[in-house]
Amino acid sequence: MRHKSLSQTVVFLLVILFALSSCGSSQSSENSCIPANTCISEVNSGEATTEETSGETETEVSSNEAETKVTSNEAETEVTSSEAKTEMPTISETTPSQSTEVTTPSQEPHESTEASEIALNAQCAILYDCGNDNVVHIKGSLSDRIYQASITKLYTAYIALKYLSSDEVVEAGNELDLVHHGSSIAYIRKGHRLTAEMLIEGMLIPSGNDAAYVLAAAAGRKIASDENLSSEIAVEIFVNEMNRIAKEDGLLQTHFVNPDGYHDNEHYTSLNDIVKIARISLSEPLIVKYTSLYTDKVYYASGENNTWTNTNKLLDPDSQFYRKTVIGLKTGHTDEAGYCLVAAEVSGGRYILSAVFGCQTSDMRFVDTTTLLNVIKAK
Repeated sequence: MRHKSLSQTVVFLLVILFALSSCGSSQSSENSCIPANTCISEVNSGEATTEETSGETETEVSSNEAETKVTSNEAETEVTSSEAKTEMPTISETTPSQSTEVTTPSQEPHESTEASEIALNAQCAILYDCGNDNVVHIKGSLSDRIYQASITKLYTAYIALKYLSSDEVVEAGNELDLVHHGSSIAYIRKGHRLTAEMLIEGMLIPSGNDAAYVLAAAAGRKIASDENLSSEIAVEIFVNEMNRIAKEDGLLQTHFVNPDGYHDNEHYTSLNDIVKIARISLSEPLIVKYTSLYTDKVYYASGENNTWTNTNKLLDPDSQFYRKTVIGLKTGHTDEAGYCLVAAEVSGGRYILSAVFGCQTSDMRFVDTTTLLNVIKAK
């Protein structure tokens, strides 16, 4: 019995050992899954990280797109700004359209049979309706010789623009020595550099004889294709060209000796030709731009600046002679010509021209011009 109990005890111990051995094997297998689970977890973490990285990339792309949109918006703003500048009114837009209002005269002005007596101070005068191509009133004769003084500068500007671009820079030189003492000037000095447009402005607003000579010399050299010509020869060539083209324009009673209108017995015109010169001037927008300005501050290409004021009181808002619808054209004065004025007014969609010569005082030319223009206004 003791032997049997011992055998049972041994068997029991063996069963226990076998059970313990099986349990250890099962635990080892479970522990082997932990690294696998851990790797899966790391993979999942990696995918999440990749997604986050992708998210950052998307954010960067979005940021780039935003920058692109901002740039696009800036471009759109610039375009809008440019369009706004284009739409802003300019002087030429506020002036009547030349193409529909006035054409270069193709025939002689003809007198109206309806002209009546009008009391004028001027020795000779004319009132002309461009819309009807009709002389409304005249004092004197269409063909009588008259001295045009600085009215000359209208045609000087017209001829110069045939050879010089408006933005061409011109340096004032020895031609200023040709300007007569006592002339009206724009205060241009040797070495000053101005564009051709500025020189035209300097002729038409302050009636600068200095501007006229600088412009004439520059254009004369262009005509001759010789930039080394002396000032005297260059100006002479320019004046010859004025006379040549004047004949082409039908100014058969006009002759020029200089570009500024300083008196010379051979420097003359007629009321007939003055009407033509005025109409030709109205056909050039750049001329009208400055004949219609009362005052302007200019900045030379060489850095200087100046303020020019027009002698035409019809353009001065503070003057008793101010007329809002007048757009020029030019004053003039010499002892021989007296006080002169060629004026243009917009009335009923067309231009009305008046010209008075030989007035005894400066104000008389504005009184006479007002009287003439009121004749049309009264109709």
